[in-house]
Amino acid sequence: MRARILAYYDKSAKPLYLVDWWTESFVATREVGASVYNNFDRRPQEIPLLRDHLPGEALGWVKSLQNLDDGLYAEIELNERGQELLKDDTYRYVSPSLANGITLLTGETLEGWHLIEVSLTNLPRQFGESYIAELGDTQEASVYIYLSRPARVATNAFVPLGAVPFRRGPLIEDEDWDANDAIERIRKWASSDGSGDKDTIDWSKYRQAFAWYNTDDPQNFGSYKLPHHDVRNGQLYVHKRGVIAAAAALQGARGGVDIPEADIDAVKQHIASHYHQWGEKAPWERNEANRRHTMENITLTQEQLTVALSQAIQPLAQEIKQIKHMLDRADEERKANELARLAHDIKMQILSWRYGDDQSQSIPPKVAESFAYLLARMDEEERKELLQFLRANPPITVPLAQSAQPSTPSTDPLTPIQAHYAKILGVSPEDYIKYNRRDN
Repeated sequence: MRARILAYYDKSAKPLYLVDWWTESFVATREVGASVYNNFDRRPQEIPLLRDHLPGEALGWVKSLQNLDDGLYAEIELNERGQELLKDDTYRYVSPSLANGITLLTGETLEGWHLIEVSLTNLPRQFGESYIAELGDTQEASVYIYLSRPARVATNAFVPLGAVPFRRGPLIEDEDWDANDAIERIRKWASSDGSGDKDTIDWSKYRQAFAWYNTDDPQNFGSYKLPHHDVRNGQLYVHKRGVIAAAAALQGARGGVDIPEADIDAVKQHIASHYHQWGEKAPWERNEANRRHTMENITLTQEQLTVALSQAIQPLAQEIKQIKHMLDRADEERKANELARLAHDIKMQILSWRYGDDQSQSIPPKVAESFAYLLARMDEEERKELLQFLRANPPITVPLAQSAQPSTPSTDPLTPIQAHYAKILGVSPEDYIKYNRRDN
């Protein structure tokens, strides 16, 4: 299956553009196609034919690309499933997936435009229409994609794009260029009777000798600019020095040329394509290559500067790390002190509670201290709730008078009340006296 996956001109032979949303600019499809073609062999894996841009089974594989005057073509080897879908008329449209710059799993970045996949679809996501033009009894099919001109945001209307499609032809290399003489011969060549008179001109034929024309007034000699062809023996030739003169005018020589900004890139691409005929780059392409080389050198310098700065700030970074460690320790100490103060306040609150009919009972100091540290680590709402519960349900109480007396030697017998609570707690008399001494 042979498919034109990207068209360079619309049905009226006007150049087509895609919108590059990252740079908010228009990119000629011819420029995109040339980049895709040049990068095709750099892809580390084969490019599949899919359904509706969805990952899954391949219906075929893109085997090669051809970059022709009217568009970018792909040779696609269909498998059995792909052949069935086309023959059954399941799909009528196609759509390519393109990416500007891709990064491989290895970390390597591939610059320029790349073809990711081609899909059969009935809802093509691109300007205008695309359709399968013909599918015969064999596997061969011709697929054409037509892209309409996008609307310019500034005017919210279609802008006439007057760049003339590139036309390859035989080359005149060693003759001097005289634009006026060449235009006179072109007018005669394009006229029906050879006179060159305006009313006899085939304007679609005439415009082939120029790089731009005013689409609002196409039947006026003054609407055509940047001539760079000439006529020899009834045939249109590319004049090398005419191309060079047109390139100079685009860069401002002899007052430059007055054409819309929106058309400049497409016109430059037209002229650059002629430079490529004799194996050279257009002046602006050479300038771009020099700029990229300069940027690479600048980037290298920036990398070296980054290393130097990193080495310079390393001692400062170590000092900052030490300061952070000291601040962290100070913060921990502050939190510990706050916890101790809060626990002390809670303990004193618990010790102030009184129980019994005569209010002669209280919670032992050690018990109060244990609960105080537990409560201090809780948030305020939980702490209030547990304090209320603890006050209403004390785990143990001892006589207030007993807790206020001097500590009793471990050999002294316990009072009956003390013995009763020691039994409840399951502690020896010595331990009971130890944890209920006044200095605790």
